[in-house]
Amino acid sequence: MREEDPEARVALLTRLAALPDHERERLVDDFWREVTDGLPADVADRALGARPRLPDDPTAAQLDAWVTLAELLQDTSFRTATRSYLRETYADGPGSVVATEPVHGAITTLGEEVMTRLLAAHASGLPGDDPHAVALADRVVRRTAEAIGVPADDAVRERVATGYERMADVVRTALRDPAYQATQRRYLDLVAVINGVAAPDAELEAAAGPDAAGSLRLAELGPWLARAVRAGA
Repeated sequence: MREEDPEARVALLTRLAALPDHERERLVDDFWREVTDGLPADVADRALGARPRLPDDPTAAQLDAWVTLAELLQDTSFRTATRSYLRETYADGPGSVVATEPVHGAITTLGEEVMTRLLAAHASGLPGDDPHAVALADRVVRRTAEAIGVPADDAVRERVATGYERMADVVRTALRDPAYQATQRRYLDLVAVINGVAAPDAELEAAAGPDAAGSLRLAELGPWLARAVRAGA
């Protein structure tokens, strides 16, 4: 659609920019309803948490981002690619387990109740085998085991610890996946521009990088968490 003549492009921009709020909402809802059809219900719910909110007086960049997004949401190839990526991520392999409500609920609860405190303990300089860190990490192991329906034994503990050790590499690989960048990340980046906020992956990508600065450095945090998990064995 970007190859249309200038007059047609202006007409399209004008029409999309003038869409009332309920029409924008419908466009987004229809897109996610189609691309998440057949996937766990909460996949769509989480995707819809990032919604474009075009302000009453948008900047040129916000308006252009909205037009680009509106075009993508109606583009058959983008819909197909997004659906394929989501299906590979959430319907096949390990992603299908993570997407289930017990596991996703456990992850959310851990993030709110435990991981925040673990991050604070790490930032404060406590060693990974400090009793406070070990007790918190033990809650992570037990809650994870409960969510997937297995005993909180040494095997689960080692799986959790190994996962933390690989955390930085896993995050970098996921963020750089071409399929993700061309679909869900493209959507999220455009929504961020429209809403006037930072791109959601920016901080995480920086934290996973080899030269990460600040308190969130995944290359350091992962091994620290692994040490806390193993110390509770």
